[in-house]
Amino acid sequence: MEGEATIQLYDASGKEISTQIFLRQTTIPVRNLARGTYFFIIQQKDKKTTGKVRLE
Repeated sequence: MEGEATIQLYDASGKEISTQIFLRQTTIPVRNLARGTYFFIIQQKDKKTTGKVRLE
């Protein structure tokens, strides 16, 4: 991924947990998050990627 991108993380109820802007590969800290399903949106220029991750 090149250039600036934004990643937004939401909990299962749709509440925004965090937003980060990054230029290169990044890691999102999840230690303080409760177990469950989370959804993410990554936006970069005209591209948008969505997905989900489950913490157990």
